[in-house]
Amino acid sequence: MAKVIYKYAIQPNDKGEVVLDLPSAAMVLDVQPQMGDLQMWALVDKAQPVQKRKFVMYMTGQELPSYPGEHVATFQAMALSPDGVAPIVSHLFEVPFHGTN
Repeated sequence: MAKVIYKYAIQPNDKGEVVLDLPSAAMVLDVQPQMGDLQMWALVDKAQPVQKRKFVMYMTGQELPSYPGEHVATFQAMALSPDGVAPIVSHLFEVPFHGTN
């Protein structure tokens, strides 16, 4: 089966976590803001079964756990701050998905 590149919206919860339904063995290509929303592009085989995969976003300077996961991407974006809008650099890691998290 031919592979295709799909785009997935990244909308982390208040812990910086996001769970996505991706075809098995999907390969993340990039993560970037697009038109104000964070997006992930992945190379997928549509014939593969879908599985849940968990990602966690950390900010530069944020303390990380001893195992933050496998690094997926680093990206720059703009975020609201007390002084208005400020540039940020964030880092996305993939961690094992355990059922309901």
